[in-house]
Amino acid sequence: GVAGAVNPVSARTAWILEQETPAAGVPIAVSGTLASQSTQNQTGKNARFKTSHTLLDGFGAPRLTNAGIELSKFDPDLNEWVVLGEVELGLPGFPNYSVLQNENFYYAENAGSFNQPPGLLVREGWVNDIQNGFELATDGQTVDNFPGNDNQGGDRIVFGEDDPNNGVPLLLAEINQPGSYKVRLFGTLKGNPGEIDAGFEGTADVKVNSVCVAP
Repeated sequence: GVAGAVNPVSARTAWILEQETPAAGVPIAVSGTLASQSTQNQTGKNARFKTSHTLLDGFGAPRLTNAGIELSKFDPDLNEWVVLGEVELGLPGFPNYSVLQNENFYYAENAGSFNQPPGLLVREGWVNDIQNGFELATDGQTVDNFPGNDNQGGDRIVFGEDDPNNGVPLLLAEINQPGSYKVRLFGTLKGNPGEIDAGFEGTADVKVNSVCVAP
């Protein structure tokens, strides 16, 4: 209100809505790394246990198929997850991914293993430590004793801003409604199908622009 006005009003009650701005959409973009491990256990006179973190086949093609990343929102009315957007990881190159070779990265299994039970795998550790025999396999005693892969590193598939050749997060969709969401990464890597989910909750804020005027 304004002092001395003919029709005085209580403070902060003379607000007139000029414009209501809906909450802007929030872009959901992803970046990340894919890796895989395979093992070979040779018994007998020349017993050897070998771990491998390569991702290319004999022709130099990446061993990744049927892969993609999708964003879903839970619809309480339908009681199911509804896909809002998806990015397919097809062939390497922009905007999909690159394959980095002979790197010493930290390997951590988190999307399942081909064998059930997992057999002889080394589930976690630096690649060179695994291949040099410094990390135990899942049986608690076997280590890599194959000398041909020492300090050779492994391969990684990198996408989004983790990709030094592209450096752009992969946009899945924009969200502007509160609710439960999840990002799902799926695909077949070295013949091993798997997937992993990451869920999160979304909230929404609405901002109102207004002015105070004298009556």
